[in-house]
Amino acid sequence: RAQRKEAVLRIDRAYQQKLQRQRDAKVKQERSAGEMRLRCATDCQRYYRGWKGRERCQALQALADKEKKKHQAVVKIQCLVRRFRACRRVAVARHLRLHRRQHASTTIRKFWKRFTGRKAYLYLLRELRAHEDSVVVIQRFSRGFLVRYRQCKVALDREDREWAAVEIQRCWRGHLGRLAWEQRY
Repeated sequence: RAQRKEAVLRIDRAYQQKLQRQRDAKVKQERSAGEMRLRCATDCQRYYRGWKGRERCQALQALADKEKKKHQAVVKIQCLVRRFRACRRVAVARHLRLHRRQHASTTIRKFWKRFTGRKAYLYLLRELRAHEDSVVVIQRFSRGFLVRYRQCKVALDREDREWAAVEIQRCWRGHLGRLAWEQRY
């Protein structure tokens, strides 16, 4: 009897263990299915969030690229404007420097010409004072020549006018003679 009781207890325990294992397997399977669903949901959320994050990142990157291009365009325009202004300033400075140099050289040339001209004039004045009687003789002859030249020119001019008047009269008389001849014949 004790052995039977012990055998029954053993069979009952084995059966209970089997049932417990089945329940545990079922719970484990349910738990693993729930965990799997949870893992699947978590993975789906993770992939979706990654995709959305990459989209946001690409949008932000495109916006940053656009802003960078705008910034580069602004910098390029500023560079060109500054270059233009610098070139203009350099050109003005060159022009002013050239103008100052030309003015300086003109002033130096003016003083030199004045100096040499005055020196030549003073030399001529000294020479004329030294030979004043010769100068008077030269003036007398040159004035005489100029008077005779003008008289000759006036005489030639008068002669040319007389010749022109005679020529006009001759042509006119010839014309009148031809008209008279035509009327007679």
